[in-house]
Amino acid sequence: MTDSDDDMPTLPSDTLEILRQFQEEQQRIAEEIVTEDWQLSQFWYSPETARQLCQEVVDALGGKGRIACISCPTLIQYFPEIEQYDPDTISVSLFEYDSRFAKKFPSEYIFYDYRHPLAIPQELKGVYDVVIADPPFLSDECLLKTAQSVRFLAKPHARILLCTGTIMEQKAERLLGLHRLNYEPCHANNLSNEFSCFANYETKFL
Repeated sequence: MTDSDDDMPTLPSDTLEILRQFQEEQQRIAEEIVTEDWQLSQFWYSPETARQLCQEVVDALGGKGRIACISCPTLIQYFPEIEQYDPDTISVSLFEYDSRFAKKFPSEYIFYDYRHPLAIPQELKGVYDVVIADPPFLSDECLLKTAQSVRFLAKPHARILLCTGTIMEQKAERLLGLHRLNYEPCHANNLSNEFSCFANYETKFL
């Protein structure tokens, strides 16, 4: 053993145990499945749909930039599965009401309430290259206010994806200039309403 080894500080055993417990708790939270809360109108995507959406979003970004996910929390865990995703060059923000996701995704989570569409930190105005949104409620008011948030966050020529009921097609076109895609997203628990994706650009994976 060298003198430098002797000088190297070591943590007391009780401190190491506290650190170990903290790391285990963080791992448990990360792996914990957040169940749907129907009172919040939550319906999670199927894993296949979530991966497909993430693939499209990452491809639309073109390798680097910022992604805003509005009210679609289940996407966050699938971004690392996408081959082109690099956390060093791609930043993802989750704008979400459900605070359970603040624990699961603390680095990405930003509190968001669609009823207050512009109650968003001013420094985030117009900084996102791609915005994907899934309004929590199938109503004109919810889509209108979500669209306000999308416009606030998006860069002037940002690529926008919207997942909502097919019945909202005309409003999606009027509010955000989106067209309906042929791709049909699926949910883990089947919805009674017909669901569609909309975009303001020509998609590659949807």
